[in-house]
Amino acid sequence: MRSARTLPAVFFSFVLTIPIFAQQTATPTTQSSTQRDPQALAVLTASFKVMNGSYLTLANDASFQITAASGTSDQSADGPITLKAMGPKMWRMEADTPNGLSTFVVNGSNAASNLGTDQQSFLAFSVAEVGNWFVPAFSIIGEYADPTLSVSYVGLEGTMHHIQILRTSADPILQQILSPCDVFIDSATLLPVKLKYSLHPPADLGVRIPAQVDYSDYRLTSGVLLPYDVKFSIHQRLVTEYTVTNVSFNVGLSASDFAVK
Repeated sequence: MRSARTLPAVFFSFVLTIPIFAQQTATPTTQSSTQRDPQALAVLTASFKVMNGSYLTLANDASFQITAASGTSDQSADGPITLKAMGPKMWRMEADTPNGLSTFVVNGSNAASNLGTDQQSFLAFSVAEVGNWFVPAFSIIGEYADPTLSVSYVGLEGTMHHIQILRTSADPILQQILSPCDVFIDSATLLPVKLKYSLHPPADLGVRIPAQVDYSDYRLTSGVLLPYDVKFSIHQRLVTEYTVTNVSFNVGLSASDFAVK
């Protein structure tokens, strides 16, 4: 019998296993007004242009074939995953397991995971507050033009621009739960290098669990620069490393592929 941290659990259903990680209660986030720092926006705009992110937003859909390798001693977590996306708000992860097809779906503000007989529905921001973190142009980085995002320039740290992005809400309770996302962009290539944000367990949205995504091995694919090596960590502990093996655009997906049940 596989452990709870099988391939799909490691990738998209850590919501089921989050209790194994140390957690911290959120420090309330207050935002009196939306900040739109010109320097930060200039860097994000240039980065989006370098990646040719506009092509991704115009494409009808995209499909990524990925190989996952566990960052732990549990090698049973290794294997293939498929990522399907229609823009930054609809994406789906799926993997074949001994119990059948396991999926994680995000559709706007809603999300659901299906691990065999274990099914859950929850608010998407609890595990995807930064959007589709696997693809930088589909993440919160690609949403830089959204006037409701608060964007500030922290500074140049070594060779990286450090930018902080915070979603804002008119709901004071939700505003306290929302947490800032830290984006690190290489000052020479203008490509995203690192993304830091928080996971919020659906059972207690006030808890923040530090997560980090590292991007490398960018390759030009159909005119778009995409990272082919993506590392996902929790509490600075590598959970899984993903290697992209194939990317296809306009494969004929429809909204029904991202239905949250």
